[in-house]
Amino acid sequence: MTPDPPNDMPLFLSTRGRRVAVDTMPLPATPATFRSVRVSQPQPDRFTITPNTGFAPWLLLGTALVAAANLLLHGLGWALPWPPEVALILWLLCLFFAFVVGERMLRVSSFSFDRSAGQMRCRVRLSRHGRPLDDILAVQMLEGTVYSSDEGPDYTQYQLNLVLDDADMPRINVSNHPDLAWTQECGRRLADFLDVPLLEQVPDGAKNRS
Repeated sequence: MTPDPPNDMPLFLSTRGRRVAVDTMPLPATPATFRSVRVSQPQPDRFTITPNTGFAPWLLLGTALVAAANLLLHGLGWALPWPPEVALILWLLCLFFAFVVGERMLRVSSFSFDRSAGQMRCRVRLSRHGRPLDDILAVQMLEGTVYSSDEGPDYTQYQLNLVLDDADMPRINVSNHPDLAWTQECGRRLADFLDVPLLEQVPDGAKNRS
């Protein structure tokens, strides 16, 4: 592998007896001001990257249960110690948490890598597809776009991408957020799991700040 080129120049990866040109420009991806995905390895041969929904699903479940209990008690004719407006507030909270979960699931892709089956399965928005793990040539880590924030300082996104043996889709974005340390650690874990090279294309200055 050659040294890191300028961002507008391809990197050439030597793999499987040939040289593959890898684009070094960031992929279009949804920006995030926080870690937008989470990683788990539930089994030795399975590695997953899924949207980070935080506590929103649990808050949705808890609020829905309380709202449903309130509706049931009201239907049974029980005298409730709070005004009727509380029920409306509870259902509005349910809608809010459902929106948060749904928006995150739609905007952030999920991936499942299964070594025993030799397959990668991914969901991008509402579409699902799979491909052999052998199609993955490398894991790419690079500095993405600098975004301006209305509520604080500008922030730089760091991307994890899969380099694919596919002329129609040579790369696919896995994550895109400002947490460089997490991106580095996840990139190393994923590359080790897949037994492919890790292409680290992050400036030394950024690494020193992580």
